[in-house]
Amino acid sequence: MQKHLTLIAILQRMQAKESAIHYFDTHAGKGHYDLADAQAQKKGEFRTGVAKAINVREALEKNSFWADFFAGLDNANAEATQQAELHDVAKLRYYPGSPGWVAQFRRSQDRHTVFELHPAEHAALQDRATASKQRHTGRVVHGDGLAGVIQQLPPKT
Repeated sequence: MQKHLTLIAILQRMQAKESAIHYFDTHAGKGHYDLADAQAQKKGEFRTGVAKAINVREALEKNSFWADFFAGLDNANAEATQQAELHDVAKLRYYPGSPGWVAQFRRSQDRHTVFELHPAEHAALQDRATASKQRHTGRVVHGDGLAGVIQQLPPKT
């Protein structure tokens, strides 16, 4: 969660200017995680991060930065919870990965390119991007992220 909070803060700071940004993610993963999945339940990382934040949501979202975080989390869970806002940890089902957060916070002039080398992770990422095409207008690339970013420099904005 801390990594994604930092990502949101950086995006917001960079978006203070009107000029476009191009976000690259070299290790995108699935881009969206089902917390009911056996692996997520086994690791249980969400219990010490986002679940604790939800428990104190009302106090945290007095700060606009946290309000934006929770809005993104609500958006990621809207279909599963059938609620506008997520206040019950038991109803937390999905957590966006970095590509999911970027897709939610990007502006029309911004671009993003995400790379994933692992075939199954790439397939899940591509499926997610296709399913959420209204938000995701970036590129999903199956391949080595570092080599891919080097080929993309300097980015076209």
